Amino acid sequence: MARARATALDLPFALEAEPGGLTLRLDEDGWALFDPAPGAPGAVRADLLGGGMAERLRQGGRGEARLASALGLKRHPASRVLDATAGLGRESAIAAALGCGVIACERSPIVGTLLADAFARAAHEPGLAEVIARIDLRIADARDVLRSLDDASRPDAILVDPMFPERTKAARAKKEMQLLQRLLGPDDPADTVELIELALATARRRVILKRPVHAPHVPGVRAPDLEVPGRAARYDVYLIAPPRL
Repeated sequence: MARARATALDLPFALEAEPGGLTLRLDEDGWALFDPAPGAPGAVRADLLGGGMAERLRQGGRGEARLASALGLKRHPASRVLDATAGLGRESAIAAALGCGVIACERSPIVGTLLADAFARAAHEPGLAEVIARIDLRIADARDVLRSLDDASRPDAILVDPMFPERTKAARAKKEMQLLQRLLGPDDPADTVELIELALATARRRVILKRPVHAPHVPGVRAPDLEVPGRAARYDVYLIAPPRL
């Protein structure tokens, strides 16, 4: 499996990792991204089973009222959602647990490997197969996916969580963010604005932009209609006006 994945990603294959860069590793727990250098942060996985996450998914997204509110699920349950920046898959999985059909887009084939592995492992856990079955993983740039959708396939809501440059020590604390920033770098602001504008032109009901709690609104994009606050992050909600008849 590791040799085949290395070939598919055009990466060198080795039986033992060597310091000097990030490594994609396959072990008994699945795929992980890590830095083999001494003292580096631990391995990062797309994990939907640990830390009580599996139970939250089994219980229909228990404790996820903020995301449900941002998605507008009280008025429109079982919405179709496109997660434009799926990352490690938590919000895609939670949206699916809340009853939504989800297209999860991840542009990085390396992060996509972690994500596909997490979905596959979760699908074999009791009570989670139905949740994972509602997720359609696309290893592709969300902009290309959005442009490919016909009118009948347009999602009700589009979720965007850009990887903006981190400026505070608190923001740099999580090991997964450290490694993902090194792997991917911050999103280009112009690309982010293009993605948001394309999402606004495609979504049927709303676009949800996840932002650090004290971050300003994204320059070049209109002010959101609603905000769903949280302790570390907030959801800026852009409502789509219905077409005039």
